[in-house]
Amino acid sequence: PGTQSRVDLSASSVAPCADGTPACWEVTLMVQNDNGVMDGVLPRSYRRWIKCSLDGVSSMDTIKVTLKNLGAYPSWNDLMVYSVDNGTSFTRIPGDSAFPRSLPEVLPTNSFAFSFTVPNGTSSIQLARYFPYDLADNLKMQQELLFGNKNVRQHTIGQSVQKRPLEMFEITDFSVPTAQKRRIWIHSSVHPAETTGAWICRGLLQRWLEDTPFAETLRRSYILNILPMANPDG
Repeated sequence: PGTQSRVDLSASSVAPCADGTPACWEVTLMVQNDNGVMDGVLPRSYRRWIKCSLDGVSSMDTIKVTLKNLGAYPSWNDLMVYSVDNGTSFTRIPGDSAFPRSLPEVLPTNSFAFSFTVPNGTSSIQLARYFPYDLADNLKMQQELLFGNKNVRQHTIGQSVQKRPLEMFEITDFSVPTAQKRRIWIHSSVHPAETTGAWICRGLLQRWLEDTPFAETLRRSYILNILPMANPDG
């Protein structure tokens, strides 16, 4: 993901549907290599995380989307998600009656196509593969859960290849002597495109920092060293 909030496109196009259907649009998105100095070295399968925004859509329009130059994964059908609230929340596309769409079609040359009907009251739709989680989301999580919390201490333990800091957080009840505790190490997002790990990490931190007897027992008994974003370069 890196710092990008949208898919990196080498080409895109929007045109009325070729068959003349009214209120119908064909959107073609070409995914660009975004592997930095590794472009041309890493296999196509590394291109498997995308996020883009379709703005200016109208309720009940039909949108036919073709994504090209994708990673060679047959499971694109099951991992697409959408948002109609500017990315605040995302929902899986398959099986959602509020977001009717055609059965997907896996095309030659690593392309993927599907169509959908724009929900009522919607003027902008974000599409993504996996529920997105990027550096901005990671910083927001730190601001909401970690910064200023009396049970949290922050340590910069190194830096990434692209010189981003690696931030590790120590979570415990610091009034209890260390000798009476056991230590737990957790790291997340070694492969940042696999965003499920980042969301699980966020949920774990929320539980660990709750103002509940269970969380207080955890903090008095354990020291949690957690690295939420082990690979901030994406």
